[in-house]
Amino acid sequence: MSRGITAVSTLLLLQASGLNVALRPRAQRPRSRAPIATPEPSPPPPTASLQKDKLAAKARVAAAKDELAAAAERREAEAQTAERCAAEARAAASRSAAAQKVADEAAAAASAAEHELASATADLDAAAAALEAWEKENPLSALGSVGVAVGIEVGAAVAETAGKALLSSLFGESKSEREAREAREAAVAAEANAEAEAAAARERAAAEAAAAAAEAAAAAAAEAAAAERAAAERRDQELRQKREAAEEALRVQRPRPLSDVAATQAAEAAVNAAAAAGLMDADAAEEKKRELQQAAEARERLGRLRLFESDLALLGFEAVSEDDLLALDEKALRAQFRLRSRELHPDAATEEELAGRPSVYELNAAYTSLLKLVR
Repeated sequence: MSRGITAVSTLLLLQASGLNVALRPRAQRPRSRAPIATPEPSPPPPTASLQKDKLAAKARVAAAKDELAAAAERREAEAQTAERCAAEARAAASRSAAAQKVADEAAAAASAAEHELASATADLDAAAAALEAWEKENPLSALGSVGVAVGIEVGAAVAETAGKALLSSLFGESKSEREAREAREAAVAAEANAEAEAAAARERAAAEAAAAAAEAAAAAAAEAAAAERAAAERRDQELRQKREAAEEALRVQRPRPLSDVAATQAAEAAVNAAAAAGLMDADAAEEKKRELQQAAEARERLGRLRLFESDLALLGFEAVSEDDLLALDEKALRAQFRLRSRELHPDAATEEELAGRPSVYELNAAYTSLLKLVR
């Protein structure tokens, strides 16, 4: 403050003495300004087609999940049906075993009755033969009481047998024979019925097992088809994401790296210096600079194409050299696109041939993206 007053006083004294002294303003320091922050470019809003594709993909995934759930329910129902068939087969086998037991018992009773009848007949024949032999050996005694008693007994047996024969000839078989025959027939019928029921149960079980196996195979096929559709959707989604990332990189990044631009400019400066020094004529210098420019453009074109490696691979250009890739034009691209369309189009290939491959829709999108680069 005191220094400022002293300077003003000195100036006033000098002006009073006749000296023309002008006040000079102090030099102002330049004000430093903070750099203005450039806002980051906002990502482009998703297009309507992308939203539509995402919604369609979600719908297909939901449909695949529903198909898997339905397949699981069908497998559960098939397992219950197979268990029911097995229970019916076991019940039929049990009934068959019971019928077989009844048939065996009836056959045993009939066999015992036949055996007793044969034994009685044999005893009767033996007694008659013995009596006849005794009468031949003792003709006088055969007339006595003993012979009479034996004759009565033999006569009664013969009469009984004859009576049975007469009754059988008049009225058919006896009650015991009829019961034995009916038991045998019932046993045979029960055995036949049991065998028929067992055969029918086996046929039903086999038919239901075959139907269950067919349904299980159909469910497995549906599950495999749903899994394949989900995998195909994932493949297509990965291709779309890579393509979108390549298009975004192509939009925001420089066509050529700064190092490549600097190297090209340095080479052109060297050529100009050589021409100015007389080491190279003007035509050669221009030709050299033209070659440098063409090489730089080729590197730029190659770098842009390399961003779309997934689309190049989809169209069949994954194994080509850099020279062939630089020589790629619209005609060659269209020819390769038609060739791949015949391989991936559902009207020209079977489901087995299309399994594990991207869809033809992604092929069309890849062709459109590359066509913009080669035109």
